[in-house]
Amino acid sequence: MKLWKKIVLIFLGIVLLAQIPFVYQRVRKGNLADKIAALQSNRTVNPNPNYNEFKGVMHVHSFLGGHSTGGFDELLQGAQKNALDFVVMTEHASAFYDTSAMTLNGFNEGVLFIGGNEMDTENQDRFLLLPGSAKAEEMTRENNENYLGIIHSQGKLAIVTYPEKFKEWNANFDGIEVFNMHTNSKKMNVPYF
Repeated sequence: MKLWKKIVLIFLGIVLLAQIPFVYQRVRKGNLADKIAALQSNRTVNPNPNYNEFKGVMHVHSFLGGHSTGGFDELLQGAQKNALDFVVMTEHASAFYDTSAMTLNGFNEGVLFIGGNEMDTENQDRFLLLPGSAKAEEMTRENNENYLGIIHSQGKLAIVTYPEKFKEWNANFDGIEVFNMHTNSKKMNVPYF
């Protein structure tokens, strides 16, 4: 066999091997989609008439402060496309302006938007503050106990975010984020060419 044919075969073999992780992920996503579809087909609509089901998302950023460049129109379109009832906005706090007041708030196109903040405490634990506050950035100098006391006295909620980094589990928080798209996407092993 000629040398150039061997080189082409080796190159094709390398290209095929490089596709294995992508094929594997595609199969896993297909299996997950099948499981979700099976669960959805067995689902009963409003099984308990004493409760209402609301579909929404938490820990959403816009271009104002956080891990996003998304504009308000994009957020509204995404919420409508996914038939969401609510979206909890969690802009990063600023010392200069109230990001929770500047983001989407109230009913927009039939979707309830709640303006909140994402912030660290002095302990370096991170919370979602709901609803947000013009003074959210000032509270980053508080330890967890003081921070939680302040926000609870104001009738606000503190949701633990990035629980894999959270340290003070005996704190009096109100909820825990169980899935974070940002964290999950950072774990993906994507080869760059």
